[in-house]
Amino acid sequence: MMFTGYMSPAADFQVDGEESENYAVSGEILTTNDSGESYINYKGYADALIKEILHPTVDKARISIYTK
Repeated sequence: MMFTGYMSPAADFQVDGEESENYAVSGEILTTNDSGESYINYKGYADALIKEILHPTVDKARISIYTK
């Protein structure tokens, strides 16, 4: 399967931050972590994007990425 969807960052797209794989994938509805926050940094977003391109989890859908 090839990635044919759309990927959006969390509500707060932060420039700085440690590289982390501590993120989750959600659908089209705004999703927050246990603290009620919706954020991701560039490094986490880029990591998630690359993983989604290499190993797609959706077909013709939009997903969003946020920090757990």
